Amino acid sequence: MITVGQGALRSQDNGATWHNASGDLPLHDVRALAVAPGARDLSAGLHGGGVHQVAL
Repeated sequence: MITVGQGALRSQDNGATWHNASGDLPLHDVRALAVAPGARDLSAGLHGGGVHQVAL
């Protein structure tokens, strides 16, 4: 989940609790998120260009 001012959040318990998963993601508008099957990285497409990966 992407939030305003809190970065990317991740839940491992069906949404009961959420934890910051932003890592070193820059504070830009995130336009897309993707995780490849079997991958351990979150890819974030940013407004203005650029793709950043954050380890899950």
